[in-house]
Amino acid sequence: METMEDQPPPVDVIHEDTKDHFQTDLTWKTKEEVVKWVEEHAWKFNCVLVKGRQSKKERVEMVCERGGKKVSKKKKDMDCRHNHPRPKDLHGHYRAGRLKAHEYAEVDKMTRARMAPSKILSKLKADDKNNKTTLQQIYNARSTLRRKDLQGRLVMQQLLWLARKKNYACQKKLDEFGHVTHFFIAHPECVKLALCFPQVLILDFTYKTNKYEIPLMNVVGHTSTKSPFTVVFCFLHDELKESYVWALEQVKLIFREDALPKVMVTDQEAALMKKFQGIIQPLKLKELEKIVTLRDGEREVKKKEFRKAYEDNERMCACFHNDWEALTWSITEEVYEENVAKLIANWGVKYPEIIIYLRKQFLGTNAHRFVSAFKNHHKHFDNQATSMIESVHYRLNRNLFGCVDTFFTVFDAMEDYFMRDVIRIGTLFEKSLMMKHDEFPDDKWLQVLTHRVSHLCIELIMKEVELMEKMDANSQEECVCKMRESMGLPCRHELLRYKDCLIPFEDIDPHWKQLSNDHMPDEDDDVEIWDTPYGKRLAEMYRGMLRPQKQILWDNMMPILYPNTQQGIFEPEKGPQKGRPPTKENRKEQRERAYGLTIKKPTPTTRDPCGSSTMMQSTKKRKRQ
Repeated sequence: METMEDQPPPVDVIHEDTKDHFQTDLTWKTKEEVVKWVEEHAWKFNCVLVKGRQSKKERVEMVCERGGKKVSKKKKDMDCRHNHPRPKDLHGHYRAGRLKAHEYAEVDKMTRARMAPSKILSKLKADDKNNKTTLQQIYNARSTLRRKDLQGRLVMQQLLWLARKKNYACQKKLDEFGHVTHFFIAHPECVKLALCFPQVLILDFTYKTNKYEIPLMNVVGHTSTKSPFTVVFCFLHDELKESYVWALEQVKLIFREDALPKVMVTDQEAALMKKFQGIIQPLKLKELEKIVTLRDGEREVKKKEFRKAYEDNERMCACFHNDWEALTWSITEEVYEENVAKLIANWGVKYPEIIIYLRKQFLGTNAHRFVSAFKNHHKHFDNQATSMIESVHYRLNRNLFGCVDTFFTVFDAMEDYFMRDVIRIGTLFEKSLMMKHDEFPDDKWLQVLTHRVSHLCIELIMKEVELMEKMDANSQEECVCKMRESMGLPCRHELLRYKDCLIPFEDIDPHWKQLSNDHMPDEDDDVEIWDTPYGKRLAEMYRGMLRPQKQILWDNMMPILYPNTQQGIFEPEKGPQKGRPPTKENRKEQRERAYGLTIKKPTPTTRDPCGSSTMMQSTKKRKRQ
């Protein structure tokens, strides 16, 4: 039983009178100045006052924030007594933590700079030691700012308006109910880079970037400095063939007909290794949990067996990975055939399933897609894996605060990501144009190339020069290098034929000479719309139309001219979660599990209807006996 000391004080207890704290001879010009002074003065001794109901033109009433009872109008004496103790801290009191005008502006600025709410709060408290704002008030301020930006528009209307305002290329696809299922968006500066470097595209998916659980396909290109940049982002509702076709058709519209991408890089090796690990049946954690429950002597024996089996599995996976790597990096077709025979001899007897899978998925008609002997016939500029795109995913996800954002918020993160990429790539271009390479400042082989090609090109050429210097000048070795075909640069055998150690500028592929985002102008760039076949046809139709027909035409063109006015376009519906499932419990799951452990199932009693009925039946049987 609780004692009186443990009980909270009754509400009729009168605490100290704070009237003396507000006695002053100061004068003010406006009521707003009075209110401001009273509020800030009250905070000094942990009181929170707000404007009361009796405020009029000639007077201002300030009451406690917990005051709810209406005071009589006839009462003129000031009563500053409280029926509760003063709070020890003002954190959590909304009025004391309300953002000031300049703090509100700072929150707006830091929100647009993609700062997390917790960091925004830390910055405000570092600037003002007496700041009482809470994290929830920061979230509320961000929501208010977002509503102001929307100006009554829906999320998709706002997204289309921003894309139109900032000259983005975008396209969408809707379902029968008006929900967006596919969305394509490209930054104008990245489109210029794609027109300058159209040779290779890298495709990969990333997940958990938005609250709709829609996967994001990232189409990435690379510059002459080997710097990746995002050509387009495509949100796809599913990963079916039709969605891929739609996305690639939109990507194709970016490029000129005579300069389409020749090489596209995707990732399938992860699926192969997963298939192999599934075939060899790796050990599971449940087996280790069973070993822990055994007796001491038996447990030690089982632990040694488990450790040996685990090491054997790891060794087997490493051996298979080495054989597969040797096959994929085969220099010639003859070496490729030898590595295939070796792989089948090593693994065909013990694991025939993996050989069947390899023949079906890789070694058949798809060998030219991943084996170096076949890949090097195409100019891929050393882009043979999707590992480059992981840095792109990281830079984008760093600007996102989890997977709870709408398209409108993701667009802001993309805008910041695009601008950083453009600045980073421009800096590397200027470095190649203005500075000599640190390791090869005055090499005789680079007299014609310095300041005219990228530093990466210089590094690749100098590696071939080092290999050439180790060769015999009279060697009749057959050249199997694919440097010219795959990289657009002279190999070590070709360097032997150059006189005076000078590499002609014409022998360098144009890819390495491109050190800006200024692409070759197209013939149609300066053509007015009315001079194109479509424009002439539209003008001819317009001249022959009646007034109602013209009005219908303009109504149909409104979504194109003013995308934010489109009606019946809604956010995507939330789909199933993509990507790797979370390995940790969230707070809700932890609370439910803890609650389930603490609650005991009630045993049937006479108060339980089920229990009482069973007990009554048993007593009736006894009476009958």
